[in-house]
Amino acid sequence: MNERRPSIVFRTEAGFKTGLGHIKRCLRLADFLERHFHPEITFLVSSRDCQWEKLFLEKPYQARLVKEGDEGPVVESFFQRGVNRAWISDLRTVKDKALIQGLADRHGFLHIAVDDMHLCGVKAGTTINPSIVPCSPSSHSNSEGKYYCGVEYFLSNPLENTCRAYVKGGKKVLISMGGSDPNGVTNKLLPFISGTGEEMEAHVVVGPAFNWDAGKVPAGGENIFYHHAPESLEPLIAMSDLVVTSAGLTLYEAVRMGVPAITIPQNPFEERTADAFQNKGAALAMGAGGQVDPALVVSTALALLKDQERLKEMSGCKGIFKGSGFELIKGLLEFPDPNKSEKK
Repeated sequence: MNERRPSIVFRTEAGFKTGLGHIKRCLRLADFLERHFHPEITFLVSSRDCQWEKLFLEKPYQARLVKEGDEGPVVESFFQRGVNRAWISDLRTVKDKALIQGLADRHGFLHIAVDDMHLCGVKAGTTINPSIVPCSPSSHSNSEGKYYCGVEYFLSNPLENTCRAYVKGGKKVLISMGGSDPNGVTNKLLPFISGTGEEMEAHVVVGPAFNWDAGKVPAGGENIFYHHAPESLEPLIAMSDLVVTSAGLTLYEAVRMGVPAITIPQNPFEERTADAFQNKGAALAMGAGGQVDPALVVSTALALLKDQERLKEMSGCKGIFKGSGFELIKGLLEFPDPNKSEKK
């Protein structure tokens, strides 16, 4: 008899305002778990207004849109397979709380919640909050479960652990405002970046959920280079001398890789994250994206590129990451490797 593979279901979300960070974080975790456990992996995604499907084009995982009203039957159907089952959620909102809460009771699976700022009443068996912002277990964390909080649990890409070597005199700036850039910060910065001429070489990431017509990308000067929805940001971060980004996954990756950052938070929680990284000396916070002064951002970037001592100090902040998030989740799952199991 053939061994049945473990089954892992990711329940996450995406959107123009939400961005794509939740899916990207789960994809990193899925890639890690696939290498260790070879499970059947399914993504159930709620989204109304962005093209999140593009993230799965080169992935071996099933991905299905969960529409309002059909979550119950869809979710239940994925817990009828596999000897071992795990439910990994990365959400900020959920409408059918009773459904998710009852899944563990009915099916006896392990529920791991990534990001404690979510689920609004659904108590996971294990909660992992990989945030630089200090957080205590919230009211919806399971008092009988396990709770882990801290930047050391950040789910960094285990295949891209080479930090950038500090180089003096660089002028390459990466502009990456997330998968959707809900406040349109990128467009606001472009005219001022174009005016810097040879002082700045800007590499601008156009996310897959940007509200831009693919054939009408804003014209830039000779110093602006566009990158459309790259599969991975790590190579672009590694080649940069400075990163201008929001306060999501890209900021965490830039600091982890030793690249100084200017951060423009896109929502109130990101403002707290930006302040925390600034207090660590790893980034400069420029204020919320909706009210940001693009001329000040660009002038600050130019001044920072010339301040070699400040850049060196900021680059040294990568030590705040320990990269233990993946190993923690691996230990919690403890699935047997089907390749090592004896067939009956």
